Amino acid sequence: MQTNISDVRATWELTKRDFKIRYLGSVMGSYWNIIHPLFMIMIYTLIFSQVMHSRLGSQAGPYSYSLYLCSGLLSWNLFSEIINRGTLVLLSNADFIKKLSFRPLILFISTGLSALSNFGISFGIFLVFLLPLHPPSILQFLGFLVASMLFASFALSLSVALGCMNIFLRDVQQAVTLIFQLWFWFTPIIYLHEVLPPLAKKLLIFNPAFVFIEAMHKFLYFHENPPGYFWLMMVLWNVLGFLGARFVYKLTISRVRDSL
Repeated sequence: MQTNISDVRATWELTKRDFKIRYLGSVMGSYWNIIHPLFMIMIYTLIFSQVMHSRLGSQAGPYSYSLYLCSGLLSWNLFSEIINRGTLVLLSNADFIKKLSFRPLILFISTGLSALSNFGISFGIFLVFLLPLHPPSILQFLGFLVASMLFASFALSLSVALGCMNIFLRDVQQAVTLIFQLWFWFTPIIYLHEVLPPLAKKLLIFNPAFVFIEAMHKFLYFHENPPGYFWLMMVLWNVLGFLGARFVYKLTISRVRDSL
């Protein structure tokens, strides 16, 4: 017998359930949310800090590259977590979908909220180092948060489309893993986009993640406001992502339960 539950309650319960399942049987529990980003930041800092130090200008201090790296990498981790987990969320909750009567879209939303919680933990740790060393203005800090939410919203749209397609074409999850490896290195996260050759710089306009990540760097590291067209591009990518997700969701959702 199926149970009807409200969308808000379902989203809240699914988000809590996601945290419980993720750390079930783990000794470190939620501390892994801190360990993973710190470990990644340490690796990239050790490998690239000396190479990139001169590129950051004569005023760059001993922690400059780490601050530059974190200002983009943490948001990228949020972006990739929403998409990678969203691609599998319908498959991994197949039994849950069959037993309860609710909109499968809620699963994507709860996954996004869970990823935002992880981002909040990582970013909170980053602020401990950022504020004493290189504090942004209030407006720049707020701009970063708005850009991060737009980035997360874009990721959520992509995750809905990919998650629905993955039900009918299981190659999608394998393709996402491969594409994200290439996408990460083509996005100026661990390097400045100025170091790219001229052709690669021109191609960045076709990289949706570029304007989001570059805006993060400008707000938190360079203490600049991004150009106006950055905001237009961020909104445009969100509109295109939403329309694409809406189309795929409506096209496939009626057949999801029968295909799981």
